[in-house]
Amino acid sequence: MNFIERILMVPDHNEPPVMLAYLAAQLDNYDVRIGDLDMEWEPDMVVLQCNELANIEYVAVTAKMIKDGDDDIHVVAVGKMVADHYKEMGEYVDWFLSGYADHAIQILCNLQNSDKKSEPTGYPDEYPVFNVDKLPWPDWDCVDNIEKYFAENRVLPVVATRGDTTRDKEDIKAEMQTVKDKYNLDWVELVRR
Repeated sequence: MNFIERILMVPDHNEPPVMLAYLAAQLDNYDVRIGDLDMEWEPDMVVLQCNELANIEYVAVTAKMIKDGDDDIHVVAVGKMVADHYKEMGEYVDWFLSGYADHAIQILCNLQNSDKKSEPTGYPDEYPVFNVDKLPWPDWDCVDNIEKYFAENRVLPVVATRGDTTRDKEDIKAEMQTVKDKYNLDWVELVRR
């Protein structure tokens, strides 16, 4: 397996991929893009999102296709369906990350790029405490062709809660205004995750 420098994240639906944009924001030391597999770009890692039951087979078939093309590409499955359906996603997925993968994806990349694979650092004793107010805002600039998500209205989601935790109201307001201005949005949709 090769070192990880370039990461392609593949969304599983036609809505703006807010959770992948959060993951991308965590990976500021990597070249991250969010888009379709047909992009002319050679990633070291492909992250396949699976939040819907209908996409389980897609993840399995896509992972096999990736590995058939280049067995050195790391394949990761993330999303709501991973915990309960990882066996159905097949043997071609290298790692399954369920739940909020914000810190796990960074640890995974660091471990893969470490010379000391037998003595990993950062897990479990140093695993960071999850604090929604310390997470960076989603990195929408990583999304290839973000305009395709604006077919009817120019709307992007802003996540107000993660699980049972509500973000700081001033931070939510600041993010809403920033994305509204930067992407010339009609409105911002507040969502819970």
